[in-house]
Amino acid sequence: MYARPMRRRAAVVLASAAGAAILGASVMPSIADHGLPHVELLGRGTFLDKVSLHVRNKISGRGTQAIQISDASDLVVLRITIEPGGIAPWHGHTGTGFLVNLGPGVLTNYIGEDCEPRLFYPNDAFVDPGHGDLHAVRNDSTSEVVLIATFLGVEGPPVTPEPAPTDCNVL
Repeated sequence: MYARPMRRRAAVVLASAAGAAILGASVMPSIADHGLPHVELLGRGTFLDKVSLHVRNKISGRGTQAIQISDASDLVVLRITIEPGGIAPWHGHTGTGFLVNLGPGVLTNYIGEDCEPRLFYPNDAFVDPGHGDLHAVRNDSTSEVVLIATFLGVEGPPVTPEPAPTDCNVL
């Protein structure tokens, strides 16, 4: 009775591992080329069941964002390390990200919409809506910033380089 699901699960795990290796190789250069000093693909996979997600994100000093991902089945997990003084130039994400700053440094995030800096301290978690939300980050602290990022609903590479907004010269 359980033989089929176990075989299917093993086949899915093997296919996911092979896919992660192949896709990881194609994802990593695009991320590295765009300015993040150290990016490690921890995993890439697809949920066995269809997953959708609705998130309401109230950003301090701004309105509430309603993020709807009708197909959140594709998942990418990254470890991103930004050395002191390091930057990730203007970029977007093809999926919605859930990130946590493991520290010990402090991350400054500039959102293209208003160019206002937001600081994320060690153990702060935050949502990146993705899908056209333009931003850039910088590590102005004297310690490295280590982020664990989980992106859901990823279509292609999780990071896409973007041109800087014309009215925001922060990097």
